Amino acid sequence: GGDFNLLRSPADKNNPNFSWPLANAFYDFISNCALRELPRVGARFTWSNHQSSPVRSVLDRVFVSDQWDSLFPRALLK
Repeated sequence: GGDFNLLRSPADKNNPNFSWPLANAFYDFISNCALRELPRVGARFTWSNHQSSPVRSVLDRVFVSDQWDSLFPRALLK
């Protein structure tokens, strides 16, 4: 888990500045490692630049393996 500084979809950001090539590379990494993202509860975005017209994004994520998920099937990220 951590601050990945990568977006998975345009819904992960509150403005239209989005890179499909970076998102696809991030998706490929997640898929190749056979990981699953833990569901997140609470705030819609995990990062903001705190400006008068703020940029907000989902950057903080936790990924788990199938084995970990089978041990903790109800885990959430809050």
